[in-house]
Amino acid sequence: MIPFAAALLLGTAVASQSPDPRQAVAEFSTYCAGGKALWGRSLCGPLLFVDPGSKTATTSFDPGLPGFAKDGAVWKGTLPANVGIANTSVDFGGKRVAEILLPLPTDAIERRVLLSHESYHRIQPDLGFKGREADNGHLDQRDARIYARLEIAALKAALSGKNWRGAARDALGYRAERLARFKDAGASEASLVANEGLAEYTGVRVGAGAKAATVAMKRLDGAIERPSLIRSFGYVVGPAYGLLLDRAAARNWHTAALKGRPVPDLLQTALGGQASRKLVGTEYDGAQIVAEETARDANIQRRKFELTAELVDGPSVTFPFDKMSIDFNPNTLFSLGEAGTVYSQSTTIRDAWGSFKATGDVLLSPDWKYARLPGPAKAEGRSLSGPGWSADLADGYSAVAGSRAGDLVIQKR
Repeated sequence: MIPFAAALLLGTAVASQSPDPRQAVAEFSTYCAGGKALWGRSLCGPLLFVDPGSKTATTSFDPGLPGFAKDGAVWKGTLPANVGIANTSVDFGGKRVAEILLPLPTDAIERRVLLSHESYHRIQPDLGFKGREADNGHLDQRDARIYARLEIAALKAALSGKNWRGAARDALGYRAERLARFKDAGASEASLVANEGLAEYTGVRVGAGAKAATVAMKRLDGAIERPSLIRSFGYVVGPAYGLLLDRAAARNWHTAALKGRPVPDLLQTALGGQASRKLVGTEYDGAQIVAEETARDANIQRRKFELTAELVDGPSVTFPFDKMSIDFNPNTLFSLGEAGTVYSQSTTIRDAWGSFKATGDVLLSPDWKYARLPGPAKAEGRSLSGPGWSADLADGYSAVAGSRAGDLVIQKR
């Protein structure tokens, strides 16, 4: 299970047009109370805005930290080095806060959705929901993606069509077929949809208001543009499932979801009966989806060969986990099966041994016990570097020779 994952989400903002955090704070106060209708608790609370480049931090409250000064209705200072940089929730200034990366989305609705999403994560612990996730590497495999895309297409039809119940049952049928083909996927998918799916549903319901269905459709439409669904599937389908449960007037579904009932199962209960497995057919452009995913799979196999050579068979540096935190791009994940999942483009991991930043590829073990970076590595004092990455080790830690020639392992001296 994933102990903590701070997702670095890709924004749509343009820096030159991005609103000031002051404006976002003022806006937030006008709609944050909407969370109470969903979860019995308002989303209103402390906000932290961070410029990833300058590390400038802006808060909606006085954090009581050195270097922070009041600037109108907000406080500004420099983000402490031990605070991760991501769209997430963190402990800061003695409070649990929603952390938001700058620049903010220029679109007002997307901005409201983002702040509501991260503010839901802030109140998650108080709702009794830990929000842990398991590995969903199967969602990069051909058949899983085919049935995921069919599920997404049916959810889109359910949100937009008159026969929404029939389309919703189709979505659940495609999901049932996928889970039947991937025997261990039910629990891991449920945890993903529960954590990020409920957060995104909350963001859409509270942030988009009357346009919630339109934004949920946008999430479904954008699924094919994502390089991977391994971590982003919850963002894609969560709002749709939540809105359909609302439409079905499902009683107490929010409480049941927080207690661990899979969100799609709650919709099935609301619709009545059990989900019947549904195979690929002519509906929802099934033939086209199969053709596209078959072509994609050929490229995936080539990529898998390259990453295996780089991160599994070649020289590497292993960083063990104790109490790690991670910032990453959820749209780039790539499964290497039993070897783990590869995170690419922008990944930062911190633990007792220090931290590393990677612009290339990082392999995380399936049990989240270690990360592996490609070698060969170059050491200069407590600094290490290799192809596409650099690391700074904490005092008392060093890199020692591993079991294979060229391998290094980070250990406490």
